[in-house]
Amino acid sequence: MGAALRTTVEDLLGRLRGLISSQLARRERLSEDALAGYLSAWATPAAMGAFFQLVHQVGAADLLGRTSLELGSSRVPTLLLWGELDEITPVEEGRRLARSLPASSLEVIPEAGHLLPEEAPEALARAVRSFLRRTPRKY
Repeated sequence: MGAALRTTVEDLLGRLRGLISSQLARRERLSEDALAGYLSAWATPAAMGAFFQLVHQVGAADLLGRTSLELGSSRVPTLLLWGELDEITPVEEGRRLARSLPASSLEVIPEAGHLLPEEAPEALARAVRSFLRRTPRKY
């Protein structure tokens, strides 16, 4: 990898580290190993390129809008889990998505941000278990 590209990737990873840390409502829940795992998924130019291409093609603001339009006719039970303090995709986006999905239910996890598995694993597991118990087996 050329020096200029390496610098760009390192700069973007540094920004991503800051973004992940700033979006955690409970930073103490994310270990350095877990943070390194999230960052390693983005550590290649191919991964970053794919993400930026998606954002460019779809537009970040329209990503959820298009998804909800495409899924709006679905009757499959869907659980939407959202962190109350998520600033990347705020709760209002979850509410909007839930309104557009007839068979969905939205559960907002208190005091959690964007990374629910790291910040509120117990609450996430309870919500999924509850959803599975009340969802008909035909799905």
